[in-house]
Amino acid sequence: MMHKRIHKKEKYIVGCIFFVFIGSLIAQTNDSLYIQRYNQLSVSSKISYHSVVTPKIDQKLKQTTLSERLSIFEAYHSFFDSVLTEYGVDKDLAYITLAISDMRVKFQSKYFHKAGIWALPYMVAVHYGLIVNDSIDERFDIRKSTIAAAKYLQQLATVFDNFAEVLLAYANSPVELKNNKINSDWQGNSIWYLYENGDFYHRDILPDYIAAVYCVHFYKTYQILLRQIENPLVDTVYLSNKVAYKQLKKYLQIDSACLYAQNPCLTSNCLPSNYPIVLPKNKMADFYQWEDSLYVLDVSNANAEVEAKDKMEETHHGETKYHIVKSGDILGKLATKYHISVEMLKKWNNLKNDMIYVGQKLIVGKGHNHHEVAEKTERIEKIEEVEKKQLTQQSTEKKSVVYVVRNGDTLGHIAKKYNVSIAVLKKQNNLKTDKIFVGQQLTIEK
Repeated sequence: MMHKRIHKKEKYIVGCIFFVFIGSLIAQTNDSLYIQRYNQLSVSSKISYHSVVTPKIDQKLKQTTLSERLSIFEAYHSFFDSVLTEYGVDKDLAYITLAISDMRVKFQSKYFHKAGIWALPYMVAVHYGLIVNDSIDERFDIRKSTIAAAKYLQQLATVFDNFAEVLLAYANSPVELKNNKINSDWQGNSIWYLYENGDFYHRDILPDYIAAVYCVHFYKTYQILLRQIENPLVDTVYLSNKVAYKQLKKYLQIDSACLYAQNPCLTSNCLPSNYPIVLPKNKMADFYQWEDSLYVLDVSNANAEVEAKDKMEETHHGETKYHIVKSGDILGKLATKYHISVEMLKKWNNLKNDMIYVGQKLIVGKGHNHHEVAEKTERIEKIEEVEKKQLTQQSTEKKSVVYVVRNGDTLGHIAKKYNVSIAVLKKQNNLKTDKIFVGQQLTIEK
């Protein structure tokens, strides 16, 4: 009896060893196959393969949403290439969108308050001309954020010669990269030395990037099918006043998902005035029919729920004032809102860095030490300066018309419609050629 038990135990051990061996063999086979295929690509000369990439590719290939993510990427790939080329940036950097955000339009990260498919940090976005405030976040606009990302990458490429260094700087920040070079005693050898010895919060941008490149080029060998992304027929309007989302939905009978999908950069319950709002083409007649009625509606009543929520989120206890962190909040914005410095916010709440999370309760006011809380930091002053610049920019935009390119449009057709020359139209929109894209926004001076 004892002999049989020992025999069964031996079989179990041998079986475990066998499966471990087979698993190891499969992993080695995948590793060799991935390396062989990756080395066929031109990008392999810019960033070499590393063993940590293999599990990243395995993980991505098992991703149930991979087909959808790749479909969206392929729909915009040519646009990415054209913009990056226009700014003199390596076209292979387009794969950052798959590596860092998985091509999710509404992607948000707590690190440096990044958002959008390009995961642009708040300060970088406003520096390169995007509007980011309580109502609008243009990091969620694929076309506008791509242009901002191209400008940022262009700047990084002037500081870092190495392709992989640009990747690390983009995902982590130039300062983070420079500090890690010094702290790890990097002598310009393999970038993977920095990966292994550096202290990056997003060092995985390197293997994630290679995994993204691999999937884009070899998805067909895994029988992954992509769907054709259709461009819906839309048109653009400018509102004379704020309009609540739910009222527009009610009068125009528009599905909420459709409205949000066509206007991803609008982040509040009210549509802002003097900003391009995209509507389905077949709803334009309804809009003009009900437009006056929409403006008569009391937006403050439509936003009653939001105001009530804000009151709940900002509570007072004696001399201390609190704020409950909402989606989109960052320390810089909160400091400006409550007229205090970022340093004071961090000190009151024992924060070691700038990271905050939704639902977190922060102290934003203590007593009446106004001489202390009135101190403005250089960062807040910069934010205020950017906001003033945005206001000036928005007031200028009121003198212009923004036209959204539709299927069949040409520059000649648009120029004739607005009684301007093609040359003027190209100059106003910094177009190098006559090529335009469906959904592209063109500014036309009145």
